[in-house]
Amino acid sequence: MMIAIFAIFQASAQPCSNPALTISGGATICENTTTNILFEIEGGVPPWRVIYSINGVPQPEITNITYSPFILETNTPGTYLGIEIYDGDNCPGHITNMNGVVVIINPLPDPADVISGNTTVCQGNKNIVYSVNEIPDATGYTWTVPSGATIISGLNTNTITVNYGIYAISGIVSVAGTNDCGAGNTSTIPVTVNPLPLATGAITGDATICAG
Repeated sequence: MMIAIFAIFQASAQPCSNPALTISGGATICENTTTNILFEIEGGVPPWRVIYSINGVPQPEITNITYSPFILETNTPGTYLGIEIYDGDNCPGHITNMNGVVVIINPLPDPADVISGNTTVCQGNKNIVYSVNEIPDATGYTWTVPSGATIISGLNTNTITVNYGIYAISGIVSVAGTNDCGAGNTSTIPVTVNPLPLATGAITGDATICAG
């Protein structure tokens, strides 16, 4: 007589150690620079994966995170929010700061518009005016003038007055808008400086004459 013996094995599921995600960082930065958003993770089994959003738009999932904090370098403005986090056992976690963090981008000034003013002057000319339309996002203006010319008024504004000295030479007038983040694209115009007549030579003739 044969007796069948069945062994019954009960596998118990490993309880989840739910991870917690805290997003930190956020900053006000200049255009063309970056800042770091930190994904700080506690608990759970690595590797983790994270889903987050910028201004409510879900971003590509970050996977295979093996260390904390995970650093996301970014130059995208907006509010960064954690949506979901899972550990290596696919255990879900929770987000600790539901308000997220904010990245603000301060722009560079717009490119300078066309400069208006005389493009042909003479050595010794004074009070020559050059101007450019106000530049969006500019808090100041940087001008350059040809060698031998001097800006006598309007520095750091969108309109300048220039004196051309007797030794001024042809060159360019340029301007760029500036702010705390730097300078925008420059606008230029060429200026031709016509020379004064050359000095005369010695006068010849009688130095002593008689009346009549």
